[in-house]
Amino acid sequence: AGRQPLPDHLPRIEHRHEPESGQCSQCGHNLVKIGEDVSEQLDVEPAKFFVHRHIRPQYACKTCETVTAAPIPSAIIDGGMAAPGL
Repeated sequence: AGRQPLPDHLPRIEHRHEPESGQCSQCGHNLVKIGEDVSEQLDVEPAKFFVHRHIRPQYACKTCETVTAAPIPSAIIDGGMAAPGL
């Protein structure tokens, strides 16, 4: 909230977090991707900065309108931008 995005020139390492199943946990019908939530965390190797992109596709069930996505990966500090050293 109110933070400036991380600089575009930093390399990105993408991590995709998919739900465990392609079926709705409520009714069992197939899920349909409706978007994705992207968060970024700044990480550093000695004298090297890069950004981990966490992409969590969001899927919806057309039958019961349930939205499903993989859980958000934990952070070192809640709401912080530092990566936990994957």
